[in-house]
Amino acid sequence: MTEIEKLKTYNSGNNKISSDSVNLCVGASKDFNENDFIEAVFTRDVSKALKIYDNMSLKEDVEIYFLVLLNSALIGITKLFDPKINELNNFTLSRELRIWKYDEKRINIYKNYIRSTNELNIIKAFDYIYKADKAFKTSSQDKRAVFTTLIRNITEL
Repeated sequence: MTEIEKLKTYNSGNNKISSDSVNLCVGASKDFNENDFIEAVFTRDVSKALKIYDNMSLKEDVEIYFLVLLNSALIGITKLFDPKINELNNFTLSRELRIWKYDEKRINIYKNYIRSTNELNIIKAFDYIYKADKAFKTSSQDKRAVFTTLIRNITEL
């Protein structure tokens, strides 16, 4: 009965039970990490970002941690508006962007994101993070709803 109750919780609002919800419920889905989450957000893959959030939030409270990751990534992306930064080789650039383990894939994700946005959208993203952070610090907010709104807002910029 407890497994059925869990399935109802994970599938609330849907009329059908999907294999993804079963996998998520029993924990058989892929173990994600924070790099996968950042990649999903900045490639504008909302469903993957939310799936990673759901998977990781089952294990621990990750909302504030994800906010810090998003904030750090946006600071790095903001630095890419400086043409001098873009002239650096990828290894030095990764250190400047605070990507501690050299990761050419993440650098390319940042560069692609910067090509498809502007400084005003980055400022809006910081504002969304600030509002979500305030909401998480109040006990009355539904964390998943706040986080879903945050992800949708950032990916739609």
